[in-house]
Order: sequence, then C-alpha cells, then structure tokens
Amino acid sequence: LLFLELLLSYDFNKNETYYNMADLIADKLLEVDPSNEYWKINKFQMLKRKGKLTDEDLNEIYSMEENTKDDMVICAVNILLDNKYKAKRKISELSQEKRKMFMDFPIYNLL
Repeated sequence: LLFLELLLSYDFNKNETYYNMADLIADKLLEVDPSNEYWKINKFQMLKRKGKLTDEDLNEIYSMEENTKDDMVICAVNILLDNKYKAKRKISELSQEKRKMFMDFPIYNLL
C-alpha cells in the first residue's frame, strides 16, 4: 500500500523523492518474489513513467498478457503497451467492484 500511495503522490506533484521511494519498494518486492505479476507491473509502470521500458521489458509484458488468467493484469499490461482502446474495453468488462479498485490504482493514471 505504501508503494501505491507514493506513486499516486508522485503522479500528483511530480516530486522525485516519492518516485525514488516507490521505485526502491518495487525493487525490494521483486527481490522477494520475481514472478509476482502485480509486482512486475509495479516495476514496469515505474519505468514507463520515465520512458525507460526496453524491448526486453515490452516482450515480458506481452508474455504476461498471453499467460495470465488475471483480468486486472490484462488491463494493466494493455495500459503499459499503450493499447488504450483494449485497456478501456477490458476495464469496462471488470465487475463494478474490481473496476472501481482498478481505477484507484496509479497505473490508471497512465491511460
């Protein structure tokens, strides 16, 4: 939750301290479990905000979309891939509760 609050704060006021703290948390979470889809998305959205997604990152994001069964991950990866129409369509297909939750996540600010 701290990661989300820091990233939302960064999106709101562009204070690099918030970005750096969120980035540190994202890295630490990935050290604990590098296969966690949500933690990967968190790291990728950090990189996207700075325009630093590599071709290798994009390939991994594409792979995540192909291999996940999590509808919220599908929404997130389409935002990361700039598939805005598909992202909006997938978000609209979420249950009302999930849609509200997803729209409160910092990744939604990238849409």
